Amino acid sequence: MLYHRRHWHTLLVVAACGCMAIFAACNLNTVSNSTPTPTATPTAGTSAQAGDILNHAKDAQLRDASFTIVVTAGLPSAPGATANGTGKLTSSPARTDINVDKVSLSNIGSVGPVEVITDESKGIFAKFPPLNTWQNVPPSVFNTAIGTVDFLHYDQLQNVTVVGAEQTNGAATWHLRGTLQTTVSGVSASANWIEDLWIRQDNYFPAQVEVRNAAGVATPTTQTPTGNQQLDEKLTFTQWNSGVTINLPTVGSSSPPGTPPPSS
Repeated sequence: MLYHRRHWHTLLVVAACGCMAIFAACNLNTVSNSTPTPTATPTAGTSAQAGDILNHAKDAQLRDASFTIVVTAGLPSAPGATANGTGKLTSSPARTDINVDKVSLSNIGSVGPVEVITDESKGIFAKFPPLNTWQNVPPSVFNTAIGTVDFLHYDQLQNVTVVGAEQTNGAATWHLRGTLQTTVSGVSASANWIEDLWIRQDNYFPAQVEVRNAAGVATPTTQTPTGNQQLDEKLTFTQWNSGVTINLPTVGSSSPPGTPPPSS
């Protein structure tokens, strides 16, 4: 994949925001006051039981979470961009915060650090070299709603099946697989994804999520996308309801989010 060097800083934003590409167009699931109840051991491939697990997951009281993230963009044989980082999300206010030490771009090298914050009503905030000050892209630019994470809005998943019961990062989980489609309104762009979702059996919180671009995919049981893989994203959750908060930065400032602007 070739890049024009004059636009390397723009490509950095694209690479960093690539991990945000499926974070738009919806809100985090509404927090419920109900308590999850056990689900019987599901039969692999049974969509009704997959739906039952997702219904319990929707009722789980997830207020915030922390995770690690790995993103690869490009062709399977020639990744164009890779990034490793950490992130957190909150349901009220609906925000995500991704920190990446460096983004590796083919033919350019490594650039960073990068931080991208998404707010449901105020859009995307990003800080990246060489500007190293906070920039803001409001929702009106995208002509679509800016929310948190599509892959935790379980109503968006289609053709969901049970892969099996597995141990994930030391926890007993249900492994589900489905398809997810995102469309940017007003732009000739859409994406089809295969999503693998591991739901903890004890509290129905997400343990791990893997999302792969899958243009032209016909079935959620396909292990490898039928088209060229353009984006592969993996989130591993490390904490749930730990009380994390996400503050918004001051546009034009280089200070960390939540830092009061200097007095005039």
